[in-house]
Amino acid sequence: MQRALTILIIILMSASTYAQNWRCERLFVQRAQAYNNSAFQKLENENAHLYSLFLNSQGLSRYRYGKAISKNYRNMAKLWQEQNPNAPLPLVLQPYYTGEAYWSSTPLKGGGMRHNVKYLNEIERRPLQVVLKRGQLLKAETLEPFEKDVSGIFVISLRGDLYIKWFEPNKKGFFRHSSFFAGLPVLFAGYISVTPQGKVLHFDNQSGHYMTPGERIEWAKDYLSSKGFDFSNAEIHAIRSPIQQNWDSIKSMWNTIRGKDPF
Repeated sequence: MQRALTILIIILMSASTYAQNWRCERLFVQRAQAYNNSAFQKLENENAHLYSLFLNSQGLSRYRYGKAISKNYRNMAKLWQEQNPNAPLPLVLQPYYTGEAYWSSTPLKGGGMRHNVKYLNEIERRPLQVVLKRGQLLKAETLEPFEKDVSGIFVISLRGDLYIKWFEPNKKGFFRHSSFFAGLPVLFAGYISVTPQGKVLHFDNQSGHYMTPGERIEWAKDYLSSKGFDFSNAEIHAIRSPIQQNWDSIKSMWNTIRGKDPF
């Protein structure tokens, strides 16, 4: 009898925890679905709280919170495009990177360690914003000019601002495309190399975090050209994501089976 009562109590406590997690999840999903202009900023402010729910849960609850975070990001992207119909749909962080800013240092297969990915706030992000004025590449915050070529990962924000994290040979860190805006949506993510005069040397759309589609690179090129960047001698690579490549392979195999030229 006592054993049965203990089991019943455990079941009731588990059900209560599940119901509480479910109510919290629905609350944040509903807020994301009901967004208006002011609510877009509200989601950014509540994102840290959603992450805390994600981190303080386990198993199925953590999975559900991870999905809720991804859904919030997608709702942000849709809301933003509704307000800016002439701009491309913002890129959303891939779901399996949820919580990367809180990963502990754990060994990886084949050696190495997995560390926390750095997420920036607004103040930390400002020094990385770059502008081109009168043919000179400048740090937007201080208007300090660059003396050497700048190479590194970059994003174009929802406001159309350019942020570059230049490579630092003697400094190791875990800075990714998601670091600029703490995992929030962006318009473009890739790699760039540019001279102090704004001449682009290398330009691509490689980003595992945002899976920037290859066709988006033309938009980014035109956009930055309108800001004064020179692409006349740029080495441009439109990289297709593994998902796109797999889909191309499937279509090629299907055409071959049907007797059509796969090319």
